[in-house]
Amino acid sequence: MSQSICGARRPGYELRAPVGRMSIPCALGAGHECAHANAFGDRWTNISAHISDAQRGDASAIVAVLDAMEPLISLYAGGDELRRARARTALSEALPAYAAGDFTTFARHVVEGALADDAHGWAEEYGALSLRWEGLRARLRTDDTLHIREQLRRVDALMAALVGDVAALSR
Repeated sequence: MSQSICGARRPGYELRAPVGRMSIPCALGAGHECAHANAFGDRWTNISAHISDAQRGDASAIVAVLDAMEPLISLYAGGDELRRARARTALSEALPAYAAGDFTTFARHVVEGALADDAHGWAEEYGALSLRWEGLRARLRTDDTLHIREQLRRVDALMAALVGDVAALSR
């Protein structure tokens, strides 16, 4: 690749298979100020122009950076709005810590860290519910009452919801 070509890749490039239009780097001249564009004319935000402003707290620059990182956030958070909000918040709070290098790699580490903490919290909550479930099952062996059965049903529903079966909460 020539030194006079930008060559920037889309955010999240390293997480995808390097095939197809989305893998083609920017074909514009090095140091351009506008949005990146590949040889097919597909465009994406040039966040380099916004990062330093975002680090200084410029709200519109922060929004531009977060919007440009949305494909990366979506890869990790999926459609869960709460996880997406956590990832966006973590990334906006981490912007001042960015020094140099590939911003997408920096953003990926921030998002992974934010959502790994989230996963750890869910695991702890599930573990606590499992202990509660075991205790209720033990009590059920000696005292088979409707009250204990109802508590057990609620704990079962909460555990199912934590592993993705949200409909269990309404059963």
